Amino acid sequence: MKKITKMGVIFKVACTLLILCALISCETRTKITIVKEMSLDARTLSLALDGSHSYSVTILPENASSHIIKWSSSDEKIAIVSPEGTVTAVAEGFAVITAKVEGTDVKATSDVIVGYGDETNVYTIASVEEWDYAIKEVQNNGNDKSYLFNIVADFNVDGREWDDFIFRNLTGINVVINGNHTMSVSSSGLILNVNSNQNVIIHDMILEGSENKELEAGLVGIDGPNATLTLQGNASIRNSKTFGILVHDSGVFIMKDNSSVTQNVTAVIVIDATFYMYEGSISKNVQDQNKSDCSGVELYRSTFIMYDGLITENIAPRSAGVLVDKSSNFRMLGGTISLNDGDAAVYVVSNSSFTMEGGSISENLYRGVSIGGNGIFNLYEGNISNNAGTGGGVLMTHGTFNMYGGSISGTKKQMNSFGGGLYMSDGLFNMHGGVIYGNEESGVPGELANTSYYEGAAFYHQPEKPINAKYSDGTDILPHTDGQNNYTDFTIIGR
Repeated sequence: MKKITKMGVIFKVACTLLILCALISCETRTKITIVKEMSLDARTLSLALDGSHSYSVTILPENASSHIIKWSSSDEKIAIVSPEGTVTAVAEGFAVITAKVEGTDVKATSDVIVGYGDETNVYTIASVEEWDYAIKEVQNNGNDKSYLFNIVADFNVDGREWDDFIFRNLTGINVVINGNHTMSVSSSGLILNVNSNQNVIIHDMILEGSENKELEAGLVGIDGPNATLTLQGNASIRNSKTFGILVHDSGVFIMKDNSSVTQNVTAVIVIDATFYMYEGSISKNVQDQNKSDCSGVELYRSTFIMYDGLITENIAPRSAGVLVDKSSNFRMLGGTISLNDGDAAVYVVSNSSFTMEGGSISENLYRGVSIGGNGIFNLYEGNISNNAGTGGGVLMTHGTFNMYGGSISGTKKQMNSFGGGLYMSDGLFNMHGGVIYGNEESGVPGELANTSYYEGAAFYHQPEKPINAKYSDGTDILPHTDGQNNYTDFTIIGR
């Protein structure tokens, strides 16, 4: 008979324990239950400013194993959410709160409308018939109401004419149109018109004309005092044979996030109104020469403030990027205007002004800025670089250019063009600061195309007019004349 030692007993016990642990572990693993569904107690929330709500979360199946929920907001400038799931209203507007189970694709969302009253009427829309029904309900409910249109399918909204205003004669209403879907129109007429004292937010939606370009009318109108339209999320306005958006009569247009206005003939026309571009893009709009001068943004007696964003790849015979006309004001604080193909990326005329305090105007196929018709260009910060053509940086004809800072550089000559960082035929240039360097010059009178500060300056000048222009070493810049009466005063201040 085999003798069992003490060590043998210990070894057998240890093996038994290991086997039991393995079995328990296997059993535990087989009992892991993954989360399959999640929902929040509030699919839609209406909050006052500084108001808050703590979400209750329902997980299915109820016996799902432990999990971590990550919270996020689509726009933290409107609403923020804590790691524990409490949302707080920060500013008036619309945001989507998302709760997601970490490590999975399981998530739930809540639409948050801030500052539009205690109650929001919600409509789920999957067809043009349901769209028409919701519009009629808005009309019947009267003034001072808030609405959320959740679009859950693509559909066409043909049949609306110019005078068929969607929210006609209502004031004080707030409407959010939300959904990752497309509303299209292939016949004449607007998809949407925002009237006085109405506020509309388009979130993630695409509003588009026909791919075959049959649409002869614009897509969106913003008309009247306190009429406001905001594009946010991935919202897009595209494919109109005339304009994407017309803002006029004291209306307000706002672009945020990844929103876009693209592939129209003219993207945005602003008449006696205001446009704020915080983010987003205006791109690939192509102007028919028989339609208008500009494919990007046209301003008439209006204000455009560009905080950030991109105006790019637009094509037009005159101003591919921004036309600042008829006593308008364009203020550029940031962003980029680039790769546009037209006579100028920014065209400033008719007693209008362009103030550049940041951002860049670069790599446009022709000149960066053109000033004429008593236009005024004030350059404080930012750069105008790597543009091309005569006056590839800045062209001046009958205007004023005040340079306080920033830079003009890298201009390239083209065939049959004079090049030059700054080309002047008539006007006033006051240089308080900034630098102009590295531009290709061709020795043509009227050109400031220098490679070191303001060396190599040349300009038209009437001999009887006084000159106050010097090189950096203090010597006078002598006038160049061509026997004509064209002239430019070139004044370097404080140098």
